[in-house]
Amino acid sequence: MDCPFCTLPPERITQENEHAVLIRDAYPVSPGHSLVIPRRHIGSWFEASEDERTAMLALLEAAKAMIDQEDRPDGYNIGINDGPAAGQTVPHPLPQSRPQAAPLHAQKALGSAHSL
Repeated sequence: MDCPFCTLPPERITQENEHAVLIRDAYPVSPGHSLVIPRRHIGSWFEASEDERTAMLALLEAAKAMIDQEDRPDGYNIGINDGPAAGQTVPHPLPQSRPQAAPLHAQKALGSAHSL
């Protein structure tokens, strides 16, 4: 298996817990753009156990606290691309936190009310 998220160098990890790690996106769309990665290789958010989901959400909160101190964004886009049709390019669920400055630019949004 050649999953880039299963073989992360330790220096990429900014925080971690028993079930997940937090990294900064290598290709950020905004300052502070972060990814939460489960330690167990799974292909979908829906394959994660309750403990794994809780651990990932805890790191998402940690990412927000870290970004709030560094950049003080006006808001956040939080989301998961689950499945190829949703834009998932690596079969490993990645909850993301994308800090945003006002106004929110459509090209950086994870989605909009118009897509619902």
